[in-house]
Amino acid sequence: IGTTDNVNFKIRTKNNVRMTITAGGNVGIGTSAPASKLDVKGIITGFDSYFGKNYPISAGTSGASYSSVGYGLTFTDTTANYRYRINGDFSSMLSFRSGGFDFNTAPFGTVGSVIPYSTAMVILQNGNVGIGISAPSTKLYVKGIPSSPAAPVVLIENPGNSSFSHGVFINAGSNTASGATFVLFGRPDGTNIGSIRQNSATAVGYFTTSDKRLKNIIGTSQRGLSDLMKINIYDYTFKTDPQKQVLTGFMAQELYDVFPQSVSKPRENNEPAEKNPWMVDYGSVTPLIIRSVQEQQQIINDLQKQNAEMKSRLDKFENALELQTQKSKTISSEINNEFQIIPNPATGSISIHFENASSKGMQLIIFDAQGKTVKSVPVNGSETQISISEFANGNYFVQLLEGNILLRVQKMTVNK
Repeated sequence: IGTTDNVNFKIRTKNNVRMTITAGGNVGIGTSAPASKLDVKGIITGFDSYFGKNYPISAGTSGASYSSVGYGLTFTDTTANYRYRINGDFSSMLSFRSGGFDFNTAPFGTVGSVIPYSTAMVILQNGNVGIGISAPSTKLYVKGIPSSPAAPVVLIENPGNSSFSHGVFINAGSNTASGATFVLFGRPDGTNIGSIRQNSATAVGYFTTSDKRLKNIIGTSQRGLSDLMKINIYDYTFKTDPQKQVLTGFMAQELYDVFPQSVSKPRENNEPAEKNPWMVDYGSVTPLIIRSVQEQQQIINDLQKQNAEMKSRLDKFENALELQTQKSKTISSEINNEFQIIPNPATGSISIHFENASSKGMQLIIFDAQGKTVKSVPVNGSETQISISEFANGNYFVQLLEGNILLRVQKMTVNK
């Protein structure tokens, strides 16, 4: 089947040319002048063609066509404006990706063979996938500036809206050791500013850059316990939480007035709270808490020192009191268990007798029932005479003292 001369081979149905094989070997379906090894064109409903069952190739625009050119697939519209291209990178100028794929896009209005494509995605021969970058150095490398400043470069969405609607699962690290980095955060200039790492075989740690070599130290923080005491702690529930789970924490607006570096304010005040809320970095409050604990510990240390000093003074006082008590007991035992007031009740004068008593530094104090001192006389030897002519009838108390030490008290009644 075919031709032996330099003419095209055409296949017809219903006397219409359906496929053309040119003398040069290009195959056209829906076109009598194929521009490439396989050129498929047509205005149909659905897809232009299938590679295997249920694997369509679509130009993305009604009536568009595609053709295989060079080393890839190029998708065009009916005016031959290029839209998309998939390249198998076997050319010498793309030898660093030899054996991989380029997925390219072109702006509207690009006509003919002019191909100002931009690479949207590549798959290298080693399996590295790049989105927005032509030479990905990792298994997945995504790079780009989103059209909206508030939009992320990558969005992972699980719209399941249940307790099992998980997001990202990272399986890395070691079963027995620590140190592996699960997530690393960096600035555009290449400076690392934080990470999530494996702290042990069963735990992760959240780290923020705190290298002394990167800091200009101003001095010890002046913030402390007084600032911490200004922060209110609340129990609360979120309005949108149907389970009304009770949580404990700060109110961001209040914390901002005390410790603003731990608070992220909304970018736009006009946006609703659900879209752009105030947020708190609870971990950054830790230095204030530690500083407050240090300040509180200093207060405790000062109080402990004062308490030790007071205890020392009390011990000295108790020792002195014990000495005085022992001395009082010694003196009391030397006196006899009682000193005698004769007569008692007294009528005119009394005699107070002592046995084995030393009169050195001893005296008698007589006071009435109201506690008023009536008379004070020194002790003379083993007997002291006291006139009670100036005493009124009633009850009195006679104290025997040596210095400031009370040795004995006797009740005396005057009945003249």
